[in-house]
Amino acid sequence: MNCNLVPDIVKVAAKDTVIKKHSMVYYKRSVGGRIIEYAETVWRMLRLKDFYIRKISLRNYRRFEEKTIYLNKNMNLLIGKNASGKTTVLEAVNVAMGAYLAAYKEYVPSRFVQNISDSDVRRKNQRTDQKDVLISSGIEQYPCSVETELLMDGHKFVYRRILEKKDSRTKFAASNPMQKEVVRWEKAMKASDGTDEGLILPLVLYLSSARLWNENKSSEFDDIPNRTDAYHRCLDAKRGMQMPFQYMRYMKEIAVQEKGGEDFPAYTLIMDAIQESMRVELNPGERVEYALRYKGLALVEADGTWIPFEGLSDGYRDVIKIITDIAVRMCILNPYLKENTFKETPGIVVIDELDLSLHPEWQRRIINTLTELFPKVQFICASHSPFIIQSLKKGQLISMDGEIRDEYAGQSIEDIAEDIMGVENPQYSAEKQEMYELAEDYFLALEQADKEEDLDRMKEKLNVLTARYGDNPAYYAYLNQKYIDKKAEMGSGR
Repeated sequence: MNCNLVPDIVKVAAKDTVIKKHSMVYYKRSVGGRIIEYAETVWRMLRLKDFYIRKISLRNYRRFEEKTIYLNKNMNLLIGKNASGKTTVLEAVNVAMGAYLAAYKEYVPSRFVQNISDSDVRRKNQRTDQKDVLISSGIEQYPCSVETELLMDGHKFVYRRILEKKDSRTKFAASNPMQKEVVRWEKAMKASDGTDEGLILPLVLYLSSARLWNENKSSEFDDIPNRTDAYHRCLDAKRGMQMPFQYMRYMKEIAVQEKGGEDFPAYTLIMDAIQESMRVELNPGERVEYALRYKGLALVEADGTWIPFEGLSDGYRDVIKIITDIAVRMCILNPYLKENTFKETPGIVVIDELDLSLHPEWQRRIINTLTELFPKVQFICASHSPFIIQSLKKGQLISMDGEIRDEYAGQSIEDIAEDIMGVENPQYSAEKQEMYELAEDYFLALEQADKEEDLDRMKEKLNVLTARYGDNPAYYAYLNQKYIDKKAEMGSGR
């Protein structure tokens, strides 16, 4: 067909004639009496529907020589004993998400990309039988790499980020397979003519276990942020809440100056999400609002008292931080989605210590809160809470201690603690369990005693137990009675 081709970044008009050809979508339009045809080379890929990691493989990364983790597209909870590698996997996912940010050529600074550092490289212990030789405790094992299989709109992207030698830079084993697509997104935004209105950008975000203590109110923007400014320090473990709070301040101030005080839809959407996440915890008449006076969110009590963010409990601050950080960045990324922003924005959010400072009742609800508010986000979290495990669905739990063989969804806390988390007799405290075990040993030794010397040793053992558990008179009385019975038995036998 002889026709003039328009640029590949255009807005589709309702009057355009649609032609489907070779799995592509073409449009015809009359411009100045001429029929032009253009292909949906960018538009076809703009409305991103999903964005998640299916598999991540670590090699010589921190404590793992080789480790592969398969992930659920919606919710993932890593459990395991301390030092089992939960945070290591989360940090590796951070490196994997850094590949997406690295695909931007113009609008995401390189300093926001999470890379592999020399401290991430696994060290192998050195061994020698020579006692008079001083050597280092371990040798770094290069190359150190994180390989990822990522799904974006059903298309599989496989890439490996690698650190090949000491003091070198993280690079891709091949090219960055996402860059071609991401550059097309950059062109749509760069046109600045509304052609990016159909573009849905994915969220990538890391919320570290230090999130409660990262407070900094210094300004991070001099103006209203652009869409890709939502990636500002998004993978930084030491990031505070200054960027989300600053964006909310802009919305409040501009609403007063230009909209007669009527809130922006994005502000209402964010506040509704916060209120919903705290619905059970808030007392009647209480609400969360942005306080211009405090330059941050605040709790407004029923009598009108305003409590600034810093004065709230750790549990309140933790949930507010998680929800607000996600919600604000989504609104900056995809402002054209308006009321559908949370429903339509895909992404990957990593949260360490998800149960941080939360009451067990809140722990039981936090999973549903996150997945209902942000249904297209893949959450990758770590926790030690059996209450959170109890709220999961099948296929959402990953144990760093070994294969999960027992059911966990909807099971009792005792069953989860014992069968899934490996806690013996979780219905008893550690002290009570120790009391029972020591008592069993005492009774066994007492039963086997057949000489006066044995009885003397049992008296000493009884004195030790009495000193340790003297605040439990029933326990002492029972042990002492057994001793008296044994002494009487031996006396009658002579």
